[in-house]
Amino acid sequence: MMRVERARSARRRVLGYQARLKGVGFLFVLPAVVFFLVFFLYPVTQAVRVSFTSWNLFTPAEYIGFKNFTDLVGDDAFHNALRITITYGLITTFFVFLVSLGLALLTDRPGRLAGTAETLYFLPAVLPLAVVAILWNYMLNDLGFVNDLARGLLGTSFSFLASSRTALYTISFVEVWAEAGYFMLLFKAGLRAIPPSFYDAARIDGANHLTVLWRVTLPLLRPTIFVVITICLINTFQQFDLFYLMTSGGPGDSTQSMTFKIFQDAFFSFRMGYATAQAMVLFLMLLAMTLVQMRVFRTDYTYD
Repeated sequence: MMRVERARSARRRVLGYQARLKGVGFLFVLPAVVFFLVFFLYPVTQAVRVSFTSWNLFTPAEYIGFKNFTDLVGDDAFHNALRITITYGLITTFFVFLVSLGLALLTDRPGRLAGTAETLYFLPAVLPLAVVAILWNYMLNDLGFVNDLARGLLGTSFSFLASSRTALYTISFVEVWAEAGYFMLLFKAGLRAIPPSFYDAARIDGANHLTVLWRVTLPLLRPTIFVVITICLINTFQQFDLFYLMTSGGPGDSTQSMTFKIFQDAFFSFRMGYATAQAMVLFLMLLAMTLVQMRVFRTDYTYD
């Protein structure tokens, strides 16, 4: 009987200790939960609510159902902004991927020179995008360094930001320049996580550098590639600073992205409900792309 009593007492102490551990763990995660509820979940639910209303910021919101979303179907300006956003996002993400992976492969070797090059490539990522936009605006205008160089070498100048044919691609180039160094570090972390034994086995089999890259490096970098492409797509589809500071949506509407149109509809036309409906469409697009990438880049293997 005493043994049973001691066993029950020990069990109660263990359960009590586990309950205290759970309580302490809850206290540790409570600030993060509160932050998530206040600064993410509540704003998102409010945005969903506003997207079903007609609201001009100054009068009470009026519920109008799905009218904002049905109006988007016939809005040519929204279609143009959607096309520009998709084009810009895919082109920029593609070149950020190529450049950052190339820089990671070039600098993934021991030596002081590689470390110096890595630092130089990463420096643009430290600059705020506002500073980047002002810097490149200054260099690309008619009297800027780039056109001075073009006139000296080619005898002509170029309207990089003043032409509707080149403005979008110029902004894309600037974002690739600004962000490739950051994603280079992510790729380098992924490269260093690959065990050297995989490369040794490939060399023993007689594989050349291109074969090793295609058959060994890229497959084992799938988790890193997923992270890089996902972050880059989200950044580019939500890009606002460069569009606003470099072209303000022009020339004409050639660089009017979805974020820029949302900004104009919300704070210039005071159509908060309509602007929020566009933001919901953008959110659903990003969610769908992320889910597709999770499916495409899913890995069923692990390595030590």
